[in-house]
Amino acid sequence: MKLLPAFGLLSLAGAAIPSPPVWPANACTDKSLSIPSWVISNLTVTGSDVSFRLLNRASNYEGAVACTQGTCTAAGSAAIHVTAHAGESNVQVDIDDTWSCSDKRDPITVHATGSSTIALTAGGTPVFAETLIRGSIKSPVSLTPAYPDPPTGYDLASCSAKTESPSWTITQAVLRNVSFYIDPQTHEWVLPGLYFGATITNDLIGFEASGSTQLAQDPRTNPGPVTFNCSADTGIYNRISTTVTWNQQEEVLSLSQVWYCIENPATNQVPSAVAASGTAEVPLSCATPDPTLPEVRCTNERTKVPGSVTERAEGLPVFSLTDPPPTVGGCTVDSLTNASWTLDTFRFFADNTTEPWEIDTFYMYFYLNNADIGLWTATDQLAYPMTNTSSNNHTWIQAYVVENFDVQSQYKVFFIYDYGDNSRIDVRQAWECTDKDPAHPLLFNATGTTHLTQPPCIPWTDHSVFCKDDSLVATFPPSNWTYTVLNA
Repeated sequence: MKLLPAFGLLSLAGAAIPSPPVWPANACTDKSLSIPSWVISNLTVTGSDVSFRLLNRASNYEGAVACTQGTCTAAGSAAIHVTAHAGESNVQVDIDDTWSCSDKRDPITVHATGSSTIALTAGGTPVFAETLIRGSIKSPVSLTPAYPDPPTGYDLASCSAKTESPSWTITQAVLRNVSFYIDPQTHEWVLPGLYFGATITNDLIGFEASGSTQLAQDPRTNPGPVTFNCSADTGIYNRISTTVTWNQQEEVLSLSQVWYCIENPATNQVPSAVAASGTAEVPLSCATPDPTLPEVRCTNERTKVPGSVTERAEGLPVFSLTDPPPTVGGCTVDSLTNASWTLDTFRFFADNTTEPWEIDTFYMYFYLNNADIGLWTATDQLAYPMTNTSSNNHTWIQAYVVENFDVQSQYKVFFIYDYGDNSRIDVRQAWECTDKDPAHPLLFNATGTTHLTQPPCIPWTDHSVFCKDDSLVATFPPSNWTYTVLNA
């Protein structure tokens, strides 16, 4: 089994349960593009009439909704269109909502829809106190944000560890005494040292974690205890985290884990969290050293680790186990509300010494700000004839990607430099955002225009000049943009 790398070292003093994250105030845009959704509460059914409280989690609208014969009115809002049809065992609710956000540089208007079938008890009351309706955005882009899956084993009767003590099964515990060599599968250099790794299964919820770490750089040493995490999710709310300490001198493994539960999920929707820890000896059996092999392995196939609960957290926010973590900005949000280009290091060479310049080599740097794609681009001394009247015949020139050589062709930068129109720069660029729905990325195409000041020129040869202004910085937003949903 391939062991995952360690993600940092920390002391094992019993894992702390993370606090539920809170969205920052005035985060209308970020919430709209991350959790477009509504919460229904206080639902009552009287014949064909339905009433409830409605909360828009993105815009923070909250009001009473009254429905007669399926047609509903939302108090204080004409932009929310709701229908609700009551049946014998459920209520079908459909929402069509429009709201505006002005917390970013560029305001947006969001149009989203959603629907849900709310189950009723035999007495006509809702099974759950609250119902979450997740929305699909229709504009400004077509987007249905992805949500994380609930944690493994959250709905099992044993999850809460109230009737059974926690325990774990350690499998494939391996100590590797490694010499310097090239891995035949990855073709990467493996540094010498002592390495330890194991697979850990929580017996109550069936969650499996794997992790490994380097105990020492010198394989001849006998190091003290080393602590490592089994995943990058450690310390993140609603993600199961596992921290391990391996004491090589005593061959003792200690672990601490946090996991999440919903007890009696058929009638309860309020999550809880459990933190537990355990310690056990894990004796290793070592293979006979072979001088022709680059490593010696010591293994333990299976060991039980008894544990105990160290902390509980009850009454966690409803729906929080499947909410994405709060984020500010990011590729999609910034592309819609805060994208801009920055141009600097403006230079060109001209084959004559007086105006109008006949430019034969020209370059500058472009950077697409705030879209989290990190593409530095430059023209890299592209040569083409240009005068102050003919410019470059308005031909789009493809920029050269400096930092990301693997960028696909549709994501490169194109520009036009029109010397004759007050040094106008037109920029065209495409980029892809996967942060909200990785399965259906948004491909943005944008254009923008700015004007540059004439840089000062100095003689370069007897028949040419070199013009530059390294202090010039021009930042400007797209003037037009379109988008395409990929894999739709």
